[in-house]
Amino acid sequence: MSFNDALSIGVMGMRAHGKAMTTISNNIANVSTVGFKRSETRFSDLVTPETGKTASGKGVSGKGVVARDQNFIGKSGQIATTGRELDVAISGRGFFRVTKSLEGDAPTTGIQPGTLYTRAGAFAMTETESGKYLTTQEGYFVHGWEVDPDTAEVSGTPGPMRFSRYGIMPQEATSTVRLVGYLPADGTVLEAPVTFLAYAQDTLPEDAAGQDAAIGSPGADGSITIPALPDPASTTYAYTLQWNGTGWELHDPANALVGALTVSGDSIQPLTHNGFTFDFSAMEFSGTGTNGVSASADGYARGRLTGYITDRDGNVVEQFDNGQRRARYKLALYNVVNEDLMKPVGDSYFTANISRLTPSLADPLRTGAFVEAVDGDSHNVTASIVSEALEGSNVDLAQEMTNLIVAQRNYQAISKTVTTADQMLQTLVQMA
Repeated sequence: MSFNDALSIGVMGMRAHGKAMTTISNNIANVSTVGFKRSETRFSDLVTPETGKTASGKGVSGKGVVARDQNFIGKSGQIATTGRELDVAISGRGFFRVTKSLEGDAPTTGIQPGTLYTRAGAFAMTETESGKYLTTQEGYFVHGWEVDPDTAEVSGTPGPMRFSRYGIMPQEATSTVRLVGYLPADGTVLEAPVTFLAYAQDTLPEDAAGQDAAIGSPGADGSITIPALPDPASTTYAYTLQWNGTGWELHDPANALVGALTVSGDSIQPLTHNGFTFDFSAMEFSGTGTNGVSASADGYARGRLTGYITDRDGNVVEQFDNGQRRARYKLALYNVVNEDLMKPVGDSYFTANISRLTPSLADPLRTGAFVEAVDGDSHNVTASIVSEALEGSNVDLAQEMTNLIVAQRNYQAISKTVTTADQMLQTLVQMA
């Protein structure tokens, strides 16, 4: 080995361990960064062919060290409760998908340019020219499935989650009137009133885009004009239950007969009138007397948005001042075959590491660094959502401090080889 080799190997060693100290310092600096994933510097022996030998021959010798960072993206950090309603943590494997723009929806599988993944679930509602969206703290659009308000089923392809900028829950029309109580079966009581409040169908659309279009832009003073409800918006109806001498009948507010109450099996059969279904399943006939009959109708009045929350199923839920809640979207989670092959791009975001994909493979999904949406109906879900919580960094501060001391000592030791080789070279020059 020549003096030049000794000098170059020593310098390479200093660079490598300097890189290790940089990596450790970065880990320590991000010990409190939400969703941060630590890295660790790994060292590899650098070998080159000896003079007169080929690379496939046996004549190789150590020529220094190469340092490369190993990411530990697959290792989870501790989850801490924050109390903020839109904070979300993932317990188990998986990532949130975000995009920097609204142009198009990312596919459920594959590598999409401009698509990022993160486990930092510090989300917020951000209003844009096209509506209100769930975003990250950096303003990136979080992806999720639309939720059917009637069936609570998810549908479509995950994409940016758009909410109405005004947040109005349309009035729900009354369809069922449920009656509770008991009546005498012998006619000792001749009549029982049935009074209830029914709501009309709203003209305001349910979807965010249609609702924003119907309400329009705010006025110059910031006020908004909400379209009027059908008239009347709600009506109090006074039906009656009457004894006809042999049995009970339901009569409408004009005292016209709706139908007789008949028993089939163990329950009184329902009746329909004026668009209402009268449910008698919670009523019964007794020997004598009555405890009165109470009626409760479904449907509800319009509601104004009071806030957003996320639930344990990953739904983003709107809350309204009429006491109702509505799940609008479900956060989309994405599995990664090998998380540690992903590439950190800053701010606790990751993307597929294109540089590690095998050039000969036309399909990048075969490399082990691909992602796919986790749909509860067709995939094995290995993660759960923790609402009002965030995942901290996976940095172990005590271990990082130990690694820093070791890296510093190694750096000092390697610097001695440079100093010694330099002294020997000076001696040789002086002897010449």
